[in-house]
Amino acid sequence: MKSLINFEKLKLEKEESKLKEAILKEDLDLPDTTGLSQFYKKPKKGKANLQSRIQDSNKEINTSDITEALFSRFSNHRFLIDNAYVFQDWESDFITVTESMYVYEIESKMSKSDFNDDFKKEGKHLLLEGKGSGTEILPNKFYYCCPRGMIAGYRIPEYAGLMEVTRNNGVLECVTVKEAPFLHKEDVFSQIKDTLLEKLAWRYRDIRLEEFQAMKQLTGRL
Repeated sequence: MKSLINFEKLKLEKEESKLKEAILKEDLDLPDTTGLSQFYKKPKKGKANLQSRIQDSNKEINTSDITEALFSRFSNHRFLIDNAYVFQDWESDFITVTESMYVYEIESKMSKSDFNDDFKKEGKHLLLEGKGSGTEILPNKFYYCCPRGMIAGYRIPEYAGLMEVTRNNGVLECVTVKEAPFLHKEDVFSQIKDTLLEKLAWRYRDIRLEEFQAMKQLTGRL
């Protein structure tokens, strides 16, 4: 009879609980795979709960902030676009093409439940794991991006990376916590180029029309 208890999940949750307790006690002998220790270790004024600290630091970070931070982080890349259908049947939150023409896909997550729900897209994750037919068009690398400290590094699948966004002195910053491995090194850009450039052209058109409309409304008031 198959056990109804997920022992692996219980083990990970126990490890995370121990790590949180160690950070609060400033006992950092335990390995910190989450990157939380330096960010949340502060002189204590009373015993603030670690989860409260995480929530306080993240409450001002929203989806737009993550997108802005990604645009800034990859401003030296060749192409950047958010919210576009390029790969298979799913919408990519963010796509960037490097100077070496490698294509990265980045999935934004604002909560742990949102992150957990992503794995209900079984078809997508089977492809990212390399269990497809081999004919699918996939990014060269795949990342998750979230507010800092929201997702523990060990919860990220082997085929994915993790980026975190925080606000430092009013400035949004995006850092790589876990580097994503190459899913493959094939020339993806040549396969998605037409679709990507068409979407970029339409996006530029919409932005310019919005600017013209805003200017027209402004001059109408003068």
